[in-house]
Amino acid sequence: NGQYVDLTTLAPEIIPFDFSIYPNPTKGTFSVNLNTPGEYHLQLISMEGQIFKTFTQLEKSAKYSIEDLAHGMYFLLIEKDGIKTVQTITLN
Repeated sequence: NGQYVDLTTLAPEIIPFDFSIYPNPTKGTFSVNLNTPGEYHLQLISMEGQIFKTFTQLEKSAKYSIEDLAHGMYFLLIEKDGIKTVQTITLN
């Protein structure tokens, strides 16, 4: 979509909320489990900073497909109420 993120702003922070991502590495689909209810905004970002996918998660658990993307490492940016954290995810 041509949007980019300044990667210097993605420095890992103390995880402000409890979550898990699995499987990681993934073959194309992965689940995000969140222990605290709320509205979360997720972005899948390339190592170059390009935003490839954007999701909104309202449920505690959701499954996402990234099968259409190239294999490699990505950042998964998770944001809730202005608080952000980043996890790497690998697509094999």
